Amino acid sequence: MKQLLVLILCPLLLLAVKPCHAQTDLYTDSIQRFLQSPVPDTGKLYLFTRLAQLPDCPADTLLKYEKLFYDYAVKHKLQAAVPEALYHIGLAHFKNTGLSEAADFFYRSAQLWEKSGDKPLELSRAYELLAAIYKTTDRYKDALQYYRQAYRLKSTLNNEQALISTYNGMGNVFRLLNQSDSAIIYLKKSLALARQAKNTLYIAQVTNNLGNIYWQLEQFNEAHNWYATALASFEELGSQHNIREASFNLGMIAYKQKNYQQAINYFTQSLDVTEEGAPLEHLEWIHQHLGACYAALHQYQKAYEHFDAYDTIKDSLFSLNTQKAIADVREKYETEKKEQALKVEKERTQNLSELNQKSRLLIYLLIFIAILIAFLGFFMVRDSRKKRLIANQLAEIKQKENEQLVREQALKANIAMLEGQEAERQRISMELHDRLGGTLASLKFMLQSLYGKDASVNAHSQKIDMLLQDALKDVRGISHNMSVGILHKYGLVEAIQDLKETVETAGNTQVIVSMQGASHLAKHKAEEVYYIIRELLTNAVKHAKATEIYIQCYAEEEILLLTVEDNGVGFDAGLRAKGIGLTNIEARAHKIHAQMDIESSPGNGASFFFRIPFV
Repeated sequence: MKQLLVLILCPLLLLAVKPCHAQTDLYTDSIQRFLQSPVPDTGKLYLFTRLAQLPDCPADTLLKYEKLFYDYAVKHKLQAAVPEALYHIGLAHFKNTGLSEAADFFYRSAQLWEKSGDKPLELSRAYELLAAIYKTTDRYKDALQYYRQAYRLKSTLNNEQALISTYNGMGNVFRLLNQSDSAIIYLKKSLALARQAKNTLYIAQVTNNLGNIYWQLEQFNEAHNWYATALASFEELGSQHNIREASFNLGMIAYKQKNYQQAINYFTQSLDVTEEGAPLEHLEWIHQHLGACYAALHQYQKAYEHFDAYDTIKDSLFSLNTQKAIADVREKYETEKKEQALKVEKERTQNLSELNQKSRLLIYLLIFIAILIAFLGFFMVRDSRKKRLIANQLAEIKQKENEQLVREQALKANIAMLEGQEAERQRISMELHDRLGGTLASLKFMLQSLYGKDASVNAHSQKIDMLLQDALKDVRGISHNMSVGILHKYGLVEAIQDLKETVETAGNTQVIVSMQGASHLAKHKAEEVYYIIRELLTNAVKHAKATEIYIQCYAEEEILLLTVEDNGVGFDAGLRAKGIGLTNIEARAHKIHAQMDIESSPGNGASFFFRIPFV
């Protein structure tokens, strides 16, 4: 009865006592005294778990709770609770920006969960936090590796919603790696799942990240749409900090597009929600751009007010040493100015002559002329540079046009060659199947008719049958490999699955296939996609020595996005020599009006991206 009462009091204690900064030590002491009472293990573990999730406590206080959790689990040999305690200690260090300590505890918890093998969701979360630490410390490739490990674990859970954070994290890492196409693919996957789950927070975060990518690509209209969606979600959540950032980003897009009134509205909204203690740099940027917008609209009074506020904030950003130096210089200047004024006052006559007046006017005129000449010289130099820049750009455009013409001619030649090869392959395939296959089958029937009539033939009948059967099998296999019969009979998806099984059967390479929307491709485009994937699989296994290959298709409106990635030796995409394989792939992509991009570097595998129009 006493143990039951304690179990009931555990959650009540957590709900009744909400520690603040002033009550932290008292609350910790009360918890420790409570834990020393004869509470069953299940009750104490429940209490520790809830302590680790308290949102209002400082990171240092949470760290105390979670160390108590770990010590208790180790002391009582509660093996299942040890990795969880280590994970929560890592979280406390992470919140306290102790990234090195956090990584150590996440590693330890991950190792224990890997060993037990019964906590895939918890292990994937540890991987994602390790990825976040590597992303924060600019180790983007390591971060991507851990996100992919988390993806593999979550893919086994039959819960797509668990992949929202993973796709979002992978998209952000690809953005930092300047791999925009991959970033957009994964962020849109995350967004689709977040919308399906009606998760407003992730919808806001992912759409804001998509806005950042399109901003970097200088596709401002697309960036505006995503930022506007993010702003609406942040307003629904009431997140003032994010509303401030999103409205400022929208203001910058409007400013870039010279839509100054709209930019003023967004900048003003950002200024209105800027909380006390916000970075002065943000206020500096807002006032600077508001001043520029009002000046562009000829509202000079408001422009002056914001430029004045901008100067004030800018001055306040000086360091104390700089301000002190300025004060010292000002004081010396004022002292020297006063001494000079006294000296001049003694020397000046009470009545200034007309000559002095004319001299002063002449000096002012000379200064004005000098300034005017300087401005004219500046604009002339700028105009000359602009003309040279335009001439260089025109020359580059002409050179690119010539290169494009040569490249298109080469592609047309390759396409013609490929079409001839395909026709010849089909002809040979039919000849092998219809003529040689038929001849071998007829020979088999003739020999079978001799069995029993000729003793010498009958003695070798079994061996003859085996050789003829092998020959027929080889002819049919060669004919099958040279044709696209399975593609025409069952479609692209089944043909790719057949390729996957062939590659995995031939060696130790794992092929992961996800074909969504591929069935909508026209027949002639499906054939070229099949040959492209087959060539890439051959290159990955034969040349790149890959052990894992990913094939993904994703339909987006009237475009099919095809991605083929491997973990092989990679190559320098900028310095690669185009062999027959890559040349054929490029020719096939050009034949179906597909856009092809390659991302690879030595030691980091290769990624091929294709944008294939359905029409």
